[in-house]
Amino acid sequence: MKVATGLAIGSKANAELAAQAVLSAMSKAELDAPACVLLFLSSEFASNPQPAIKAAAKASSCTNIIGCSAIGIYTEEDWVIDSPAAAAMVFSDNIWLKPEQRAEKTVDEALLLTLAAPNAINSSWLNTGGQRLGGVSGDAIGHGAFSVWENAKGITQGYCEMHLDNMQFAVGATHGLRLLTSPRRITACNQLDLLTIANLPAFNALSSACKKEALIELDDEIPYHQLMVVYASRA
Repeated sequence: MKVATGLAIGSKANAELAAQAVLSAMSKAELDAPACVLLFLSSEFASNPQPAIKAAAKASSCTNIIGCSAIGIYTEEDWVIDSPAAAAMVFSDNIWLKPEQRAEKTVDEALLLTLAAPNAINSSWLNTGGQRLGGVSGDAIGHGAFSVWENAKGITQGYCEMHLDNMQFAVGATHGLRLLTSPRRITACNQLDLLTIANLPAFNALSSACKKEALIELDDEIPYHQLMVVYASRA
C-alpha cells in the first residue's frame, strides 16, 4: 500500500488549497488516482467546505473522501494554526468500510476512525463497540461553525465513522510536552521576535537545547513544527 500526505497554506480560504494538498500527497505517493482520501480543512473553511471538498475530489478523481474542519491541522512535516490551510492523506488501497459493511463478529475488535462536531457527540453511537480514534471538529472559540464530511459531501448528523480495514494497526499515545531547558531570561527582543536569550543569540540557544536533548544531530534542521514557547513574567 502507498500512503502519503500533503499540506497547502494560503492567505485566503480558497478551494484550490484542498486540490494542492491532495495533488502534493499524490505526487509523493506516486499515485494517479487514490482509493480514498482523508482531508482536513482549517476552521476558515467550516461555514462552507463543499467547494474545497469538490476541488479535492476533482484533483484526486475520488469521491471516497472523509474529514472535518479543525482549528489546527498538520502533517508529519509541518503544522498550521493561524492561516487557511488544507491537509490531505491519500491511500492507494481502500482502508475503510462503513459500519454497516463490517461483519458482526468484528464489532468489538473494530478500529473506528471517528470524526464529529461537538454537538453530535452522544452515547447512542459512542457505545456501539469497537476502538475509536479520530478527532472533534473545532474552532478558536468553540461556537462553530463545525463541519464533517464523508463521500465528498457534508453530513447533517455531524459525525462519521469508518471501520479501518485491509491493514494492521496498533493504538498508542504520546507522552505530551516536555521542557527542553530550565527557564531562561529574555535579554533582547523586537516585538514578538526573540533576539537574545541569556545574552546569547536566540537561535543558538534553541539549537543547543535541541542537540542536548537529542532532537537533532549536528547538521540537522530544527523541527520547528514540534516546538512551542512557554513564557512567564517570572519563573
